[in-house]
Amino acid sequence: MRLTSVVSPVLSRLVVTEARRGWWCDPARRWTRDWVTIRNVANGPIYHLALASDWEHSSSDGYSTSTLGRSLAEQGFIHCSFREQVQGTADLVYRDRSDVLLLEIDPARLAAVVRVERIDGTEDFPHVYGALNRDAVVRVTPIHLLDDGRLDIANAL
Repeated sequence: MRLTSVVSPVLSRLVVTEARRGWWCDPARRWTRDWVTIRNVANGPIYHLALASDWEHSSSDGYSTSTLGRSLAEQGFIHCSFREQVQGTADLVYRDRSDVLLLEIDPARLAAVVRVERIDGTEDFPHVYGALNRDAVVRVTPIHLLDDGRLDIANAL
């Protein structure tokens, strides 16, 4: 089976998942021969946790903070999560912070490529390989801090 016959109907909604030899297409419909496993994320958004100050001070060229204390230039991509992963990411990285926003991102609106990659051999996470264009962010929600220091992700989603 040719890959093009599988992906052609939803070409612009596909993102790369893991490094393998083969063909893939980015949101701008450019084909390259480096990645093969593809995941359709058109059924839902991806999420990014951001400090309010980083989001407010992002340039018109786009948001470029990868994760807490690391820029896109340093990391090479912006860390994101699927809905079911946001609480775990918040617990691991943003515990006891009261200045966190949840950015809901529509992958179809992204100007940059999204790759869904396996971290530490356990879970697949979406990574945005470029600045996050502000018009791809469809909702920004401040996250409340619970008494135990965890972020109240359930009420933010």
